[in-house]
Parts: sequence; structure tokens; C-alpha cells
Amino acid sequence: MEISFYKKVRNFIEFYNKPFTGDVVAGETGLTLKQVTKVLAKMHAVKLIKPISTKGKFKIFVRNLEYQEENPVNNYNFELKFLKSMIRRLKTGNYSSTRQLEEIMDGDRRKVTRYLVALCSIGMVDYVNGKYKIVKNVDLVLVGSKFDRSIIKKLKSKEIEFKEGVIMARKEKMLFDAKGREYPAKIIDPQIVKRDSLVNKVMGKAMRLHDKIDSEKVKMVNDIDKYLAQTAEKYGEE
Repeated sequence: MEISFYKKVRNFIEFYNKPFTGDVVAGETGLTLKQVTKVLAKMHAVKLIKPISTKGKFKIFVRNLEYQEENPVNNYNFELKFLKSMIRRLKTGNYSSTRQLEEIMDGDRRKVTRYLVALCSIGMVDYVNGKYKIVKNVDLVLVGSKFDRSIIKKLKSKEIEFKEGVIMARKEKMLFDAKGREYPAKIIDPQIVKRDSLVNKVMGKAMRLHDKIDSEKVKMVNDIDKYLAQTAEKYGEE
């Protein structure tokens, strides 16, 4: 769905909290200065923006914070104010469940879930490292144009599969030859892999036994030293 020039500029202004000129808007939206100038004139006419300076080559505008939204919902019946609030929360917080979002926002779980599903369905929100995160900016007029009720389950399943894949990759068994060169166990003769495992197992036991003997030896020497010191003290000897 192609986004109109007006909607592109408006979407930029909604999230831009600093003064701007036509040049700034053109650079951020990819529109020409001529296209942006026409849109800004319309926005000024309906008092969505207001100029703070007319000096110099370009006017400087700011968003009119007193502007009242004439249409508080988009074409898919999603409240723009609630959407913007949720997006701000997702950008600045770390939320792993709709329950957490529900607690921080003024809305019931069904509503929060509906809006979250809509944002995930259009690819604006993803589930990354166990948290919901904004991954790209999408015009809010498109929220609801796609609505996959199973999207959250799919995103969480994808995250689990990715983590399991990483763990499996990290745990892949490797063997070393006499020159220290590394080879994946899966490409080596199974008997060699089995022999290597047996040798490592036996050597591990031997090393643990060796460490235990050293530890017991230290204890025996300490016990003997303690006995000799006590005996010497009893008879006034060193």
C-alpha cells in the first residue's frame, strides 16, 4: 500500500520532537522540497503545525501540541493515541508479556493483546531475546491492514528455534589431530570418535584421582606437622 505524501510527512512529524524546516522533512522522508512545502502549507492551514520563525530562506516549524486529532482512529479502528503510547513503551522498556504491558498502560489485556498482535503482524514489532522490540518504523495508518492472530506464538517459536540452533552449533563436538588441527566429529570415522571419547573419559578420571592424591597428601603432611608441633610443645622442644 503506497503511503501519500501527506501521511509520510505527518508520520515523521508525530515522532520528531524538535523544530524542523522543509529541508529536514524532505531529507527524512525522501520527498522533494516542493512536495514537502505543499504538505506543510496544508498542515499549517489546519493548525497541525505552527511556524516559529519566518526569517531566512526557509520557515522553521514545530508540531502544534494543542492540535486536537479530528480522527482518533485509523481506517482499521485502531486508536492512534493508544498506538503511539504503546510504541513509546516498547521503544524504552523491556516487556516480555502482554501482562507487563497491561500493567503499564491504561487498557485491558484483550485490548493490549489486539494492538500488540497488529504491530507484530505488520513487522513493526518482533520478539527478540525474550522481549518485544520495535524493529522498524511503519506508518500508523497501516496498523491493522494485516492481522495474524497466531503471530505472537510464531515469533516466540522462532525465537526458541533460533536459540536451540545456536546452542546446538556451540555444542558441536570437535576433535584435534596430532598437529592441533580441528575437525568436526561428524565427518570422522565413528570408531575414532568413540575411541577419543573413551580416552578423554579415562584421562579425566586419572587426573581427578591424581588431584585427590595430592590433596590427601597435603592433609597427611599437615596432620603429621600438627602432631609433631604439639608433642614438641609438650616436652619443651622445638
